[in-house]
Amino acid sequence: MTNFEKATGKAFSQKRLKNRCDALKKEWKAWKKLKGEDTGLGWNPIKRTVDAPNDWWKSRLKVVPEAQKFRTLGIDPEFEGKLDQMFMGIVATGDKAWAPSSVDNMSQATSSLTPVMDPYGIPQAIKVLHSMSEEVPKASLLYFFALKLLLNKDKRIMFLSINPKTRALWLKTEMEDS
Repeated sequence: MTNFEKATGKAFSQKRLKNRCDALKKEWKAWKKLKGEDTGLGWNPIKRTVDAPNDWWKSRLKVVPEAQKFRTLGIDPEFEGKLDQMFMGIVATGDKAWAPSSVDNMSQATSSLTPVMDPYGIPQAIKVLHSMSEEVPKASLLYFFALKLLLNKDKRIMFLSINPKTRALWLKTEMEDS
């Protein structure tokens, strides 16, 4: 019995696991390429995909046509964080090293990985806040209120998930209500 089988209670062949891992990586790469370096994109929890205008989708899908399926169903930010951990240049050595071809070492390797940036983490929220410098000037009371507000994870998730066009208004409303 492999460590994977012990941890999950599921028995899969090494080939099947590798194929699934390869397919996930291909989808993850397309998703990352689709989003690119764009900041300020929201997440639509109803559609479960990026909340962006049609012209953004049209221009991005010209560059990444294989990402068409993400128009109607994206990769949830929490799951994206897990995929980032799996596929972003993680280097491990010695007894903690793992590759899809070494399924027996999976539970050891995953327990020692350094987590990558949380899509709802403070650095991401600050990056988005900085992109709003016209609506929320850096030396303003609203800016400093936002910094304090975004320490709260639930508020941070809401801030990053709502439509980018309404973020500043949401911050102002939160400040008035406090």
